[in-house]
Amino acid sequence: MSDGTGVRTTRGSWPSRCLGFAALAAVAATPRPCAGAGATLAGVRVELGGYLEADGVVPTDSNGHRQRPAGALRLAMEVQPAQELKLFLSATGLVGGTPEEAAGAGIFDLERAIQNRSPSFEFEEAYLDWHHPDVDLRIGKQKFAWGKLDGIQLNDWLNPEKYYDPLLTDEDERKIGVPALAASFFPPPPRSTSELRLTAVWVPVHVPFRFPDRKERWFPPLAVPPPTFRNQGRIHQRLAVENGGEGPRGLDDGNVALRLTGLSAGTDWGLYYYDGFDPLPLFDVHSREGDGSTLEIVETPAFRRFRTGGADAAWTTHGLTFRAEVSYQERRAFSRNVKRDLGIRGDIPDTVFPFFDKVARGETAPAFVERDAFSWGAGVDYPVAGWLPIVQVLQTTIFGNDTRLIVENQETQLLGSLRRRFAGERAEGRITALYGIEGRYLVALSHLSYALRDDVELKIGYLAIGGSRQSLLGQFAANDEVFVRLRYSF
Repeated sequence: MSDGTGVRTTRGSWPSRCLGFAALAAVAATPRPCAGAGATLAGVRVELGGYLEADGVVPTDSNGHRQRPAGALRLAMEVQPAQELKLFLSATGLVGGTPEEAAGAGIFDLERAIQNRSPSFEFEEAYLDWHHPDVDLRIGKQKFAWGKLDGIQLNDWLNPEKYYDPLLTDEDERKIGVPALAASFFPPPPRSTSELRLTAVWVPVHVPFRFPDRKERWFPPLAVPPPTFRNQGRIHQRLAVENGGEGPRGLDDGNVALRLTGLSAGTDWGLYYYDGFDPLPLFDVHSREGDGSTLEIVETPAFRRFRTGGADAAWTTHGLTFRAEVSYQERRAFSRNVKRDLGIRGDIPDTVFPFFDKVARGETAPAFVERDAFSWGAGVDYPVAGWLPIVQVLQTTIFGNDTRLIVENQETQLLGSLRRRFAGERAEGRITALYGIEGRYLVALSHLSYALRDDVELKIGYLAIGGSRQSLLGQFAANDEVFVRLRYSF
């Protein structure tokens, strides 16, 4: 990533990148064990599973930051002492990857947004699930998957995410489990409706997003201030990203969500409501004097509440599958372009001056504005001769805004995906492209995966990013890369 701060971007050697793959290749050559092992002990059903994975990323742009080879081990266990009761546990250990100058080994906690650790360990989920014909109860650390669109769901707000490697990490693996109490009820459905379910979720303790350090590959360049500040000859060469003060931790800082789903006339529909903290990354900014003429810009995570209501639907007709979502957000936060707003020369626009002036005086200013917004999305797919094309459009409209942001007041994204399985279902090729019309950026991700055995998969692909460097995703244009992944599942 090129951010103009002079960060060294040397590459790891090919031998070091291949060490993890050599280890997994040895595993692939051994006799296959019983995958997803399960057993019954004293009447208690126990199932174990997981995967061992090695990843390598080779940047193809000399201006990009390096990314070390990475290894991951995920373990999952399901214990079922009775037919209506189930305990689920999952944990992941990571080593290598995007962290630079890591603070050392450690366990990820649920309190801080900036946690630069390697090797690291995390309990992803740990919950108890009780099933009854009239009600389902689930308590513990959980992940939720709400919404029907492909890739981007407009009503999925309960889980914050990790942004260490956001475009290559699968959605479920990006999500951070939250401590929650979830209850699902099955009221008698009205006529012509079936499978009616009402789900209520309470997250008593706020869990923040998890963000990369400013020296890492996926720290956003538009969050890096310019090399000079306010034309006064004061030069800052360092951006500090810190956790700041204690975030919201009281029980009155919890999040609440409701979902009502059903099946009517062949349409799978849902209604949503969320009142809580925005899970997306937000930051406050202030300045402080450094050594001599150095001015340091400090960014700290910010947390803002908002409310949203929405709906979704999916249905199939004549082989076509349609999906649609809508969402209205009240006082949602949208990020500023810090690089642009702190790099102004000459007259400062009225919409920027309050932010600019506060930062210059050392006061804390939010690097975002809060506005009402409406989002909608629609998609369709249709299998053709073994191919599965998907086309989707998403649009967000921000109301009453006169401040220049990273996104436009109306932001439209077009998504297209094409995939096919072949070689006796052992191989899959896929290409996905996302184009931002107003932002003028394009992200294209292609990969080819092949099952070396039933439990070993090799994936090779290429990620390309282009467009305006002042846009949401175009700012990462220096992060083009070839990637390789070898996963052994058990």
